[in-house]
Amino acid sequence: MMEFKLSQGNNGEIFKDASRLRKSIFVQEQGISDTVDEDGRDPQSTHLVIYDQEQNKAIATGRLSPEGSEKGCLSRIAVSSEYRGHQLGQKVIRSLEAEAAKQGLHYLYLVPHAHLENFYSRLGYTTIPDKADLVGDYPLIYMEKWLSPS
Repeated sequence: MMEFKLSQGNNGEIFKDASRLRKSIFVQEQGISDTVDEDGRDPQSTHLVIYDQEQNKAIATGRLSPEGSEKGCLSRIAVSSEYRGHQLGQKVIRSLEAEAAKQGLHYLYLVPHAHLENFYSRLGYTTIPDKADLVGDYPLIYMEKWLSPS
């Protein structure tokens, strides 16, 4: 059975592992320009990385970027292809939502690839009508979720 370890923060090692994984998935696998990934939000964001403890490697990542005192953006959510289907994407989202609640954020949004709409809908996100974008060959949609007060 695989054992996973979750780490989050904004220290150098976590950020380096998140960046390497993002480059591997977004740039190399999906063919998205690496300049798209460099949006200037990394320094103020909380980065999350899930590691395969047995292989000692980063296998999933995501980040939370606060925007003011109550709003946050979830982004750069990615799972290595060989680990998809193990509910790691869900674990990334739930962990980032918990961090958002700890930071006092009440509203989260994200801009995923359109083909992931059902995945995020099952996690409680609602599509914002008439908002869409395109990155590379991938259509994007906007989704939102209000967090329950604790």
